[in-house]
Amino acid sequence: MKTKKRRFEGFLFYDYEHVARHLEKMAHKGWLLSKITKLYWEYQRIEPTELHFAVTYFSEASQWNPSPSYRQEEFWAYCEAAGWKLAAEWEQMQIMYSEEENPVPVETDEHVKLEMIHRAMKKAWIPGSVALICLTVYQLLDQMPTRIEWFFYDANVLLLVARIFFLLYLVLQSWGYFSWYRRSFRSVENGGKCAEPNVYRKLANVLITVTIIPALLVYILLFGESGWLVLLSAAVVILLLIGMDRLAALLRGLEFSKTANIVTTGIVGIAVMAFVMNGLTSWISDHRELFITEAKEVVADDLLLVVEDLKTPDYEHTELVYELERKQSMFINWTKGRQYATDLYDAFDKLEYQIYEVKTPGLYDHFLALITGEAMIEDSENWRDINGGRWEADTVYQYQFEPGTERVYEELYVICQEDRIVRLGIDWETTEEELNISFEMLGIASRH
Repeated sequence: MKTKKRRFEGFLFYDYEHVARHLEKMAHKGWLLSKITKLYWEYQRIEPTELHFAVTYFSEASQWNPSPSYRQEEFWAYCEAAGWKLAAEWEQMQIMYSEEENPVPVETDEHVKLEMIHRAMKKAWIPGSVALICLTVYQLLDQMPTRIEWFFYDANVLLLVARIFFLLYLVLQSWGYFSWYRRSFRSVENGGKCAEPNVYRKLANVLITVTIIPALLVYILLFGESGWLVLLSAAVVILLLIGMDRLAALLRGLEFSKTANIVTTGIVGIAVMAFVMNGLTSWISDHRELFITEAKEVVADDLLLVVEDLKTPDYEHTELVYELERKQSMFINWTKGRQYATDLYDAFDKLEYQIYEVKTPGLYDHFLALITGEAMIEDSENWRDINGGRWEADTVYQYQFEPGTERVYEELYVICQEDRIVRLGIDWETTEEELNISFEMLGIASRH
């Protein structure tokens, strides 16, 4: 018969009433809380019985302390004398249970209870939440797309969504606590009890759920058929959390001080994570084909436009390379064709075209700005609309290079046509006929 049960419990740290009621129901089913870890709550089998639970808070308690402080042991002794036994600790939360039918309450002063909760929250939870919020905001700002290539990968978008939901979850947690504290303070001042945080708990659980879903989709999109890598990554994270918890317990047993325990556990955790991430990065680097669309060498007929369509090139002293890349995402379809010479010092003419088919009309202007590198093309001195009714396009922008400017291509064009954006680079000065042929090959017909 199973004697232990492990469960993930989504309780708010200050929701003591809900914790106590839940544990009483578990005892009625034959399960008594025995331990709380970073990942789960552990229960041991008992005979189904009616137990009373009380949740209190002791600000001096910490998982890093080598042993309970004198005041904490004195508090436990007081509770035991009143018929209460310690079931488990969750940071500063002390969970007691009593087998008596009408046990003496552990605390009777709601004002004292509220102050103890707030003191415990200020010690660990609030600083940790602020740090997480700042880190998540930094990651969001750092991840914000500044290049059109960012939109080629659905995983980028899903990861951004997951981080946004996680930030909302953190903000809701913080806002929910301070809102609960204010309402509880007013209630206690008027002789009542602390408020119920049920609404915040439910909203927090919903947000953490919708955070996990896009995060899982990111892994699926990134690793595709390499599903084992998803399981391995999850296992590494879980084992790391369990390992840090066990290491902290080991160091407590060796009577490390609180500071030494925190520093040692932190250094070991960071070192292990760095080792794992370095190994994962190396593996991904060695298997780039699973994650990134590489440029594939093809023949001239595979490209929509090549130099030979416009002029007769000199093949005598060079080897030609034709490349074709494609990428599809929920926002955009992208095709890139490129022709160049293997000898960088060869004078052979080269060209490159990129075609963007925008699936989300609302992002068209943003994509255009990213492609051109100009936030406001109409007001730019470098981009000039040269269409004037010459081609079947909304606009045809040509980049005006400053004299002496270093450049990859001699001429650079961006053509807007309905839901398409075409970028064309040619490294010689084209004639009117060559330009018309180029545009036509890329789907932009001439009106002449």
